[in-house]
Amino acid sequence: MFEAGGKTLRSRRNKILYAQSKMDNACKQMFTTECSFATPERRRLLKKDWPTFKDWTRGHIRQSANLLATQIARLEKTKQLSGQDPREFDQYLSNLEQQFSAQKTTEERAVLYFGKLLDSLQLDMVRYQEKLPVTRGDMVDLAARRWEYLSKAERGTPKS
Repeated sequence: MFEAGGKTLRSRRNKILYAQSKMDNACKQMFTTECSFATPERRRLLKKDWPTFKDWTRGHIRQSANLLATQIARLEKTKQLSGQDPREFDQYLSNLEQQFSAQKTTEERAVLYFGKLLDSLQLDMVRYQEKLPVTRGDMVDLAARRWEYLSKAERGTPKS
């Protein structure tokens, strides 16, 4: 439509303005953010140069099409990092999980969290706790307590 547009869309700036009027709010916000952090030259090109705007838009569409697959892969690969507090890890994992519309049950979220903890922490939790908690919050609390205990033991601090 833009390439074959009538006289009103012959100017590059008019094409860009028309395209922006058809964008959804999320895309408009991304464009505004891109312009805010761009160099003055890049900002000028995005707002006035049709080929630059078109390339940005096509790239954004491709990125959005693969976003779900990328997020799922990231969620599957996510593991607690060595030295990472279990509470910080829970916040990171929760943010990733919130990007999906299908919500898990409380117990599924607890088990998912447990499975992504450090192997040494998982083993200690199973040894320490007869039955693991069934809620995510309780699982995080147990992981945090055991992690602090293990951290003190590694430093040679007297165990409490």
